[in-house]
Amino acid sequence: MERPPPPDPSDQSTANRKARIDRERVHLLYRQSRIGIAGTLGNATILSIGLRHQIKPTPLVCWLITLLLLSLVRFFLIYRYPRQMAAPAQAIRWGRWNCISLGLTGSAWGMAAWVLFPLDSVTHQLLLALLICGLVAGSAMAFGVMIRAFSAFAIPAMLPLIVRLLTLPREEYVLVGIMAMLFLGLSYVIATNYQKTQLQLLHLKEDLTDRVAQRTSELVAANDQLRSENQQRKNVEAHLREERDRLETITGNIGAGLAVISRAYEVLWANRVLKTLFGEVEGRSCFESIYKGQEIKRCNAFRVIEEGCEKVLQEQSGHDAQGHPIWSQIITTPLRDSEGAVTAALELVLPLTDMKRLQAEKEHMAAQLEEARKLEAVATLAGGMAHQFNNALAIIMGYAELLQHDHGRDHDIHTYISPITRAAAQMSGMTDQLLAYAKGGKYKAAPVAMDAFVRETLALLQHSLLEKVSLVMTLEPLLPWVKIDVTQMQMVLSAVVANAGEAMSHGGTVSIRCERHTIDTLQSRRYDVAAGDYVLLTIGDEGMGMDAQTLQRVFEPFFSTKYQGRGLGMAAVYGIVRNHDGHVTVHSLPGEGTRVNIYLPALQSAAVVTSPLSPARNGLRNQRSSVRS
Repeated sequence: MERPPPPDPSDQSTANRKARIDRERVHLLYRQSRIGIAGTLGNATILSIGLRHQIKPTPLVCWLITLLLLSLVRFFLIYRYPRQMAAPAQAIRWGRWNCISLGLTGSAWGMAAWVLFPLDSVTHQLLLALLICGLVAGSAMAFGVMIRAFSAFAIPAMLPLIVRLLTLPREEYVLVGIMAMLFLGLSYVIATNYQKTQLQLLHLKEDLTDRVAQRTSELVAANDQLRSENQQRKNVEAHLREERDRLETITGNIGAGLAVISRAYEVLWANRVLKTLFGEVEGRSCFESIYKGQEIKRCNAFRVIEEGCEKVLQEQSGHDAQGHPIWSQIITTPLRDSEGAVTAALELVLPLTDMKRLQAEKEHMAAQLEEARKLEAVATLAGGMAHQFNNALAIIMGYAELLQHDHGRDHDIHTYISPITRAAAQMSGMTDQLLAYAKGGKYKAAPVAMDAFVRETLALLQHSLLEKVSLVMTLEPLLPWVKIDVTQMQMVLSAVVANAGEAMSHGGTVSIRCERHTIDTLQSRRYDVAAGDYVLLTIGDEGMGMDAQTLQRVFEPFFSTKYQGRGLGMAAVYGIVRNHDGHVTVHSLPGEGTRVNIYLPALQSAAVVTSPLSPARNGLRNQRSSVRS
């Protein structure tokens, strides 16, 4: 006896697939049944209200109770329906019960076409027909997922109405009955199309489920393989981590940044020093992180990877991760595989910022030293010339005074001698300025209250400025005292204020500010003064300002931008301030005015001194005309 052939796996799979689809259709039918119950009860209520005066109460109430009981049965089925059922046969059985309940409900509506049909009122007949047709149309979508469920409701609901209309004697009723038959057929077509659409969706869902299951099994197998490979990778990474930590320690101790750059110019790895300089660079392009703003062909990595260079050195400037300026030297060499092909580039980044800063500071101090030596040489020459001028002026003034004494009554001789004595006095003032520039004018230094000195000196200078020029004074309270020669410092303030006023021929404001200032070590090296507490006297104007070339020569003797200037004022200011162990700076830009900063050492303690300014007032009046430049 031959054995039966084994079942075909594909046939078994198809049968299981059909069973799952039928189960899903039952699920959809029960889900839509709630809507059907609500529509049934709502339309029954409307029909009962509409026919309460046309139909006797007994049949109307009996029909309504029957429909309500059927709705309760259907609701009980929905409530008891198990959402998670294992056997597809169980789902088919539940679907059959639902179809039976729908058939009974449809029969109840069909019975209404005979029992509740009002013969005397066309309006109420139309209401009954519309309600039944509306329920059938709604059932095409609500129960169309299973065509037998739709048929179980629609046929017993519509068929009695059609028969009732066709049996009436009038032609209009026959036409309406034919229309009801057409409506039933159209609803059946709609329900059939809806069922096809739902079946297509369910088949697509099953296809997707099968694909997900297949992909899940593939992923499980791949996951097992990855788990095995991951363990191997962890072992390799542990070894690499040890090597990297050793390399981090070596490069961190020497303060050098290290990075590996791929052929795609991506930073594959960077040590802590490089990340401190440029931030998180791993995974980023080297042109965005290390070579910021450079052309591709000029970077080291390009020359090593594309041009085949064995070693490339480059200095570059830029900004670090915090935005601070940074200088660095980059040394790049290739990394090769076993066959000698370049696979990546190794970059060593050496920070040069501190060295560049020290170099720039050294160059600046050298330039200042050269400028100081030049001014010192000019000051020595000016001092010698001033002494020679004083000797000659003493003879001229002495003989002029003798001539005036012996022939003072002679009007012609007096007329000739007066210009000589005035010119000699003016030249004497100029030699005083030359001596001040040559550090030969500090004679009577004494502790002075800086705020009182500024107030009284500016009061004397106010009337010498143009009417369109105003003075604004800002003094910090409780200023330290300074040790100065009042006469010479008044000459300084007079010269600077006079220059500020003359720079504003169209009017403006000269601002004088006096405040505390501390010079640190770096600033003391730049200014060549001792570090410590100072009094800062700032004189600013709103004039035309100076260009860089004029500003560079502002302290040179006999240099002036005015047609008749003698160029001694700022030179004398420089000499007097330096002679008081202070410093003076000038800041100016064309069209933005000029600001002169005078730094004078502050006294740690000051004795109370009677105003030392009064004895110098007369001298200030005599000198004011000769210090302007």
